[in-house]
Order: sequence, then C-alpha cells, then structure tokens
Amino acid sequence: MVTLKGVRPIRVRGTGLVTGLQGTGDEAESARKAVQRLLARQNINVNQADVEGENVAVVAVTAEIPPFARPGVATDVRVSSLHDAESLENGTLVRTNLRARTDGPIYAVASGRVLIGGEGAENRFGTTGGIPNGAQIVRSHDTQYLTDMDTVELLLKRPSFSDAANIAKVINSSDTLNPDLEAYLSRLGFDAVTRSIPGPAQALDAGTVIVKIPDSYRQRKVQYVSSVLQTPVDVDVPARVVINRATNTVVITGQVKVSRAAIAHGDLRVLVERPEPREGVPQPPQIVHGPQAEQRLVEMAESLGQTENLQVLLNTLNAMQTRPRDVITIIENLHKAGALHAELVVE
Repeated sequence: MVTLKGVRPIRVRGTGLVTGLQGTGDEAESARKAVQRLLARQNINVNQADVEGENVAVVAVTAEIPPFARPGVATDVRVSSLHDAESLENGTLVRTNLRARTDGPIYAVASGRVLIGGEGAENRFGTTGGIPNGAQIVRSHDTQYLTDMDTVELLLKRPSFSDAANIAKVINSSDTLNPDLEAYLSRLGFDAVTRSIPGPAQALDAGTVIVKIPDSYRQRKVQYVSSVLQTPVDVDVPARVVINRATNTVVITGQVKVSRAAIAHGDLRVLVERPEPREGVPQPPQIVHGPQAEQRLVEMAESLGQTENLQVLLNTLNAMQTRPRDVITIIENLHKAGALHAELVVE
C-alpha cells in the first residue's frame, strides 16, 4: 500500500559496445569511431579505416540500483542498440561505467554476455537484450537513512483519504506500534477499553501518513519501520468496472451498484427493481427477466435512488446465457444512462 519517502531506486545508464557479433553489428561510421576510442583507452592505436564495425554495436546500457544496495551487490542490466545493428545475439558487452547523470559519479560497472529474450524467431527482439546480474554496484546511496530521523513518511501508492485515515488509526491503536499509548491514557484517566486515537501517526493528506518513531524504539528504528510496513490495514476498494473488449472480460471491484433500470437489448428484457416492503420487512433485491419483465416495464415506478448490486444483474444475465459482448454493451449503456454507480474503464 505504501512506500517510504526518500527510499527509491537509482536508475543509471551508460553507453557501451557489444562485441563478437556475426556480421549483425553497426554499419554506421559512428560505430567504427566508438571502437577506435575504446581501443585508444587500452593504448591500442589503429586507423579508423582499419576498423570493421559489423561485428560491433553501440548500445545504451541501463540498470536500476535498489535502495540500500551496497558495493559488491549485482543487479540486472538492459541493453539496447543505438544505431543500425540487426541483432545483438551472442554478443558480449564490454565493461561499461553506469552513472545517474552524465557528469556524476560511477554507481555500477556492467559487462557480460547479452541474452536475447523470447523463444522462436517471431518472438525475438534482436536489438534489445539483457544481462542477468550483469552490473556490479561500486557505490551505495541512502546510507544514512533513519540514522538522524525521528519520523518516517509513508507515501500511499494509491492516494485515498479513507486508506490514509485507516493506516494512522491502526498504528495509533496498536500496543506494539504505539508502546506509549497505555501510559498516555493512564495519565489522562482512560482505561484500555475507552481508547481514543492519540499516537505517533497522523494522516497529512490522501497520500501521506507521517509516523513519529517512539522513544523506546530509538535504537531499534529498523525493527519499528518493519513492523509498521507489515501492519494489516483494511483497504478502501473503489467502485470500478474494468472492461477489456478484446477478451470480453469484465472485472468488478468494490460495491458497484445499479439504480432501478429497465433493459431492452435485442430479444432480451430485464428489469432491475426492489419489491415494496411487506409489513415492515425489507424484501431482497429482484432481477426480473423474460415475459414477466416485459409486462412489468410499463408498471415500473418513476422513483429513483434504489440500487442493487451489479453482481446480481450479471449473474442473471449469465443464467440467461447472454453473450459476453452483449453483457458488455449493457454495462456500457447503464453507465451512459447514469444507472451504473462506479467508474467505468474500457480497454
């Protein structure tokens, strides 16, 4: 649900050479110049005219260094052709320095055999490839994280006022995460049953919860942050319907409601309604279909606001063996009519 503010990977990049290609390398003059410069750094002087470029390709090299990674840790590398190479298959990346910015320090050094992904010629992207664990980290970052910090900020991946409030509430009501709570309430004269929500966590907005590290955890900050991140919290699932027309797939999240509606689609007749209460006892929702619904369409009351669960309607349509594309069309038209109370996403 959350990430820690200040804890992020570093994306590094560099430009290198892939050698050992079987005539599938760059034909551009810039590739021959790059080979000449590489050899010059090795104190090998050759004329550019003597350099054959078809077994060499100039490539962009990228990698992502995880937070808190230390020198000596390996990470994966992505390699992509920059010029007119036909394929990088069976090539080997020459030692390449990777930096976060052009004039910045070197964070990693990459090298190794380039592997082309996919099985079969039709699935291969010959001008891109990867090197598993192909970069050795030589410089770390975020080494002082938590050292001088009294608070940590939790950043919600999906901002939600409800989720932010729930996270703060759970942290503040936990004896483990809020060890000072009992003492605090005792000083105020409260017992454990009548707890309010004083504590170290506060929701700043829909996307941020700030947590103060308790005094008893000053020497165990990592343990406290780990406990915070593993705390179970009820998630506020938004009402959303996602439709993929290519695969005729419908996914429903949250409590998606449908207002009273009459549906006429081809030979299909469906009425969404709730019967009137009998002797003060609420009646279960009803989905009426077939001839009975056709007769009652004209009898449908004009009052709106009564809603039923969309899943009930879908179950009825499936029981009627309605085609998936017809179900999707009905859902889209319900949304256009304002009877579908959810966000609709069509892919």
